[in-house]
Amino acid sequence: MSYPSTDVTIADNYMDASGRQGITVVYGDRVTVDSNTIANVADSAIDLEAETPGGSEANILVENNTIHGYEFLLAGITGAALSDVELTGNTVSQTRIDIDPTTKTPAQNITIEGNTANASTLWSMSYDIFFGDVSNALVSQNTAPLDPPAGAFVHLAKNTSAVAVQDNTLNPGPGAPSNFEPVPLAAKNPSQGTDCDNTTSSGTDLDSNENPPTLDQCSTTTPTTPTPAALPSFVSS
Repeated sequence: MSYPSTDVTIADNYMDASGRQGITVVYGDRVTVDSNTIANVADSAIDLEAETPGGSEANILVENNTIHGYEFLLAGITGAALSDVELTGNTVSQTRIDIDPTTKTPAQNITIEGNTANASTLWSMSYDIFFGDVSNALVSQNTAPLDPPAGAFVHLAKNTSAVAVQDNTLNPGPGAPSNFEPVPLAAKNPSQGTDCDNTTSSGTDLDSNENPPTLDQCSTTTPTTPTPAALPSFVSS
């Protein structure tokens, strides 16, 4: 796909029971989804998808939306080159996110920041956010409840690197036992990412619950910040 859709804004809409997906981007550059209500979607509220390898999906900004009733909040299982994706400032029912490009070319510059979830994510994978083949990602300042079997807020799988999980507020959900402490980060190997300054709302330090203490590098590690999506510019007639 040599010419993806560019400078597309979807804003101030109410979408209820749209079908399998809420909003799907199949090849796009500078796509902004802002201040919508997206409700009761059968599968993914935000879907980044290309069935065949090739093309790109870049500069995708999803901000200030209210999103509830879905299987996945954000799915990036795509054959396209995926980069510069930001999910920020949204109020959601759960933070079930799966970014795992099918081309095995790592997705780059992914930001999940400042989102508030009002329900726990419960699924067989035992985590909220899955990154496979992802590089340069920041998961920061989100608030979410976690219940068992959730083993970690973020899980890093194969060929994933340079991920920072920091400043999140992760609270035990209503189904958690009294001794349950959410885990910010789980990784296949120690070089994949860092977790720092994650707490519960009561101030319990959650860093390094899963990882060795040496990975609690908040004072020495500065994550790579993804490039934010560019807002489209309009020409008045």
